[in-house]
Amino acid sequence: KSYIKEVVVLTGVITPSSKHVFVVLFSHSSSLCFFTFFFLKLFKGKFYYCVGLDVKNITNKSDCLTANYRWVHHKYNFDNLGQALMSLFVLASKDGWVNIMYHGLDAVGIDQQPVTNNNPWMLLYFISFLLIVSFFVLNMFVGVVVENFHKCRQHQEVEEARRREEKRQRRMEKKRRKAQKLPYYSSYGRTRLAIHTLCTSHYLDLVITFIICINVITMSLEHYSQPQVSTLLD
Repeated sequence: KSYIKEVVVLTGVITPSSKHVFVVLFSHSSSLCFFTFFFLKLFKGKFYYCVGLDVKNITNKSDCLTANYRWVHHKYNFDNLGQALMSLFVLASKDGWVNIMYHGLDAVGIDQQPVTNNNPWMLLYFISFLLIVSFFVLNMFVGVVVENFHKCRQHQEVEEARRREEKRQRRMEKKRRKAQKLPYYSSYGRTRLAIHTLCTSHYLDLVITFIICINVITMSLEHYSQPQVSTLLD
């Protein structure tokens, strides 16, 4: 029953909070689109690096290809809209976001070999994204749902209290009517009423119970080779 009650409460939360949820989702989508285009403009073509035996003297894509090395990009990058959305989703989920941030700090330029901590100020963009999108907007969404859940729960508790009070009132009214109703033996005559009172008396039950017990004791006294007097009494 408690599980069904929670499902009912949750269902009641979704409907009234849908308007607020859509507002929060719109804010989240707007923030995500802004950062998507911002990171796309900032890091497009900059998440490539050279893979080879000795890349210390490699500074760009031409040097890498001239040395017969491979010029590849990181798994998460911002070369196009799809890749940017995927990278930001990983950042928002906070799963592997540190590597993406370090790649952004090392980025030098388009077709340029990355340099460790080339631009530490890029850290501000990643931290801003985490604070605004991953924490602030997400907490707004959760807060809206939780607030409506508590409101719906309080409303349901009030309704349950009202129903319990109505049931109690109905029981009291039923008892009151039953108390006001005349008993079935109210129209009996004096003799019949006296007999009815005797038959329904608690003392009559005690007397009958006592007689039955005496009878049981008397029957249990019978035994083999009992005296003739006992047999005559039986």
